[in-house]
Amino acid sequence: MEPPRSLPAHFPHSLPRYAPLATQDSAQHHLLVVATAEPDAMSILPALAGDLTGRHTLLLQGGEDDGAARTLDHALAAALDQAPAGTHLYLTGPEPRIWALWNVARSAGLAPDAIQLAPTRRHLRQVYCVHCARQHLAPAAEALTDCPHCGVALGVRQHFSRRLGAYLGVAARAEQGGQP
Repeated sequence: MEPPRSLPAHFPHSLPRYAPLATQDSAQHHLLVVATAEPDAMSILPALAGDLTGRHTLLLQGGEDDGAARTLDHALAAALDQAPAGTHLYLTGPEPRIWALWNVARSAGLAPDAIQLAPTRRHLRQVYCVHCARQHLAPAAEALTDCPHCGVALGVRQHFSRRLGAYLGVAARAEQGGQP
């Protein structure tokens, strides 16, 4: 086993850190969720599938549009409702979707250490506006975004809320009340 890699001193504690998905040998049951219809997302499964041969495994897959997301949320909640103790959950898909599913799993009582996340795409991120308490998707590479709900120009902080599944957005021009 490799020793843990140290993170730069400036790496904010709250930002998510992702490791490659790895089979949890201590788990008796495994639930794999692919939260996208992208063919690339399925590419992570063969490595896990070989390790899971002969074990109790369930695979759920869904798309990203609102209807498919709600269906997958309900399917995951139902699967976890029936899941025995010792179930381990593997989530893959776009970062905003896997964090939404992480919250479904946490609401169902699954412990954080029983959940692994592997984002397939990170070009968009969920941003929580502290001014109107609403969320929106914004390009991950950009530090500034306008809130489509209240119109405030936001600076996206290097702070991630697992509870909200979103990065924190605050007024970019606070001294001017956040207005352009």
